[in-house]
Amino acid sequence: MMTARHTVIDSPLGGLTLVADEGVLTGVYFRHHWHPPTAEALGEYVELAAELSTTAYEVGQIVGRNPLSIVIPCHRVVGKDGALTGYAGGLKRKRFLLDLEEPAPAVAGKLF
Repeated sequence: MMTARHTVIDSPLGGLTLVADEGVLTGVYFRHHWHPPTAEALGEYVELAAELSTTAYEVGQIVGRNPLSIVIPCHRVVGKDGALTGYAGGLKRKRFLLDLEEPAPAVAGKLF
């Protein structure tokens, strides 16, 4: 029988809820924003700001302070025009991570 365990820890982003199942981390949630950008969809600073009732600048500051940037995928947050802007690991690393996550069919389509 699988038993999920939840705990809340303090972080520079505020309280984080960690969810583990059989010793494997399966979820990370933070207050006010329970659906971070996914592999299927990039988030925009402006959209996240509206959802959190704050400014795009403040979202950028939060993204820049994210200590769990792979678990909470801040590299998937882009500018309104799709431009790569700001990332604590640098724009080169942000591009690398986005390219790495790109679905195989999309990559194959670029080859031919």
